[in-house]
Amino acid sequence: MHNSLKKLVYCMISITAISVVQFKAVCLEPLAVLMLEYVYFDLSVFGYVFGGKGKVSSLKDFVSCLDAGDCNGVDTNFMNRIASDIGSGLLYLHERGIAQRDLKIANVLVSNHH
Repeated sequence: MHNSLKKLVYCMISITAISVVQFKAVCLEPLAVLMLEYVYFDLSVFGYVFGGKGKVSSLKDFVSCLDAGDCNGVDTNFMNRIASDIGSGLLYLHERGIAQRDLKIANVLVSNHH
């Protein structure tokens, strides 16, 4: 295994925060692939459907759902909770010397399963 991949795997194994997606495995053949926890936000429990499905995986899709008007009634406290969870996840990583170098809403995964 390449040294930089080893370093990444060891780093990800050490992450146990609920606000950070969990590492599951690494596959080296035919390509090096990291397998992570699959998370999604199930909108169907609230009676919403987005893009023909009741689930979104990223904050980008969730915000798009809000923008489309499919998810009316989301209050400020809920949005503040999302911001707080992102901050908690980043703080957890930074306290361990880990930098998230590609933070954008497409890379923030959402879940209502925790």
